Amino acid sequence: MKHQKYLSKLLRNSVIDSGNIHEASNVVLSAYVRASYLKDGSIWLLDDNGSMVCSFILDNHDSSPSPFSSMDETQVQALIDSLNNLPYLTLDRAQLTSAYWVSNIDLVNHTLILTPVFYKGQMVGLIQGRRQAHQPEFDNDDIQFAIALADIFGRVILATQNNKLQHALKNANLELEQKILKRNTDLKKTLEDLQTAQNHLVESEKMAALGQLVCGVAHEVNTPLGVAITSLSILGDEVNKLKNAYDAGTLDESTFMAFVESAKSAHDIAEVNMHRAATLVREFKQTSVDQSHRALIKLDLKTLIESIISSLTPIYQPYRVEFAIDIPENITITTYSESIDQILTNLINNSCIHGFRESDRPHNLIYIKVFIQKDDFVIDYQDNGVGIDDAIAKNVFTPFFTTNRSNGGSGLGLSVIYNLISQKLKGDIRVVEQDASLGAHFQIRLPRTLTLDQESET
Repeated sequence: MKHQKYLSKLLRNSVIDSGNIHEASNVVLSAYVRASYLKDGSIWLLDDNGSMVCSFILDNHDSSPSPFSSMDETQVQALIDSLNNLPYLTLDRAQLTSAYWVSNIDLVNHTLILTPVFYKGQMVGLIQGRRQAHQPEFDNDDIQFAIALADIFGRVILATQNNKLQHALKNANLELEQKILKRNTDLKKTLEDLQTAQNHLVESEKMAALGQLVCGVAHEVNTPLGVAITSLSILGDEVNKLKNAYDAGTLDESTFMAFVESAKSAHDIAEVNMHRAATLVREFKQTSVDQSHRALIKLDLKTLIESIISSLTPIYQPYRVEFAIDIPENITITTYSESIDQILTNLINNSCIHGFRESDRPHNLIYIKVFIQKDDFVIDYQDNGVGIDDAIAKNVFTPFFTTNRSNGGSGLGLSVIYNLISQKLKGDIRVVEQDASLGAHFQIRLPRTLTLDQESET
């Protein structure tokens, strides 16, 4: 086959599968024109409108040939009918009248061969080769070479489409990355805005809580101070009456004894209420968790809790309280022992005042269990008192919230516990949900080893 060397060279040419249809078309047409001694060769491709356009042309004598006029959709269909599923079609002057679909292709002075190009089973174009009339007719080698070129150009179109798809995919990925980057940027800004808003909200809540706390302290302290001032005022009046009776010489035993009785009553009332005010101020100071002068110490947890319970006997003994303790041996912790002392004292006192005061049980029980959970230890505290209703459970750690104000409850006991645990000891406390008839149930989680770095974050 006289065209073999051209065909072999084309098959090995990397441009064919490069996806560059312009370079590949030039290579294919150059081989076609030279190997088959053509006047010119051209490649026609279907466009989106169904027309056939002369996309590439190479002339053996003209370095800048003009493309042939396009075939419209009707002409293309006539061409397809003429091919009639044949792998090629040759035309000369004799077939001029039957090739009415040819527009400005000169068949008077030329003969031509057409070979359809297929992509995914559909004809997408054709390769046309023309010889001048005085040249030999196309023989079998010419025809087979033309058919082979059409197959090769099918590869060109496949590579071109793949290249377009890869380019489109690359652009889509780039667009997606840009969208993701923009969304991440927007999300980051949104998060920053949310963080800023949250910080403002936290500060607002802190100020609101501080205002509520100050108002609560003022209200709580004002009541006993007002009573004490009234009692002292009454005492002052009684002193003036006594002095006037003495000055008038009318002071007798009955008048003096009436003064003593009235003065003692006023004094007792003032003393009780002054102590009440002092207690409120002390408890308020405890909510600030200002115990930085204390030191972290390493200690045995079971020994610590047992000693605390023993020291609180005067508090719980009048309420007939029994303890059930479940604490493993040899649990060593590093913490502030006085904070653990304060927490258990307030919990036990809370059980006695709120849980056992109205209890008619012959024995009141406080159950304390300790277990290890990773790097923390958990204190499970439960009593069998009147319990905590779900409706008020969320408020029990709020300063000055109490259901027992008539019996002297200040509403600061559990608030002190919450601040000590969350701020000083870097842990947490929660009310365990259960039926109120089963008693109050708290669970405290604390780090086994508290460090100064953790504490300094308070």
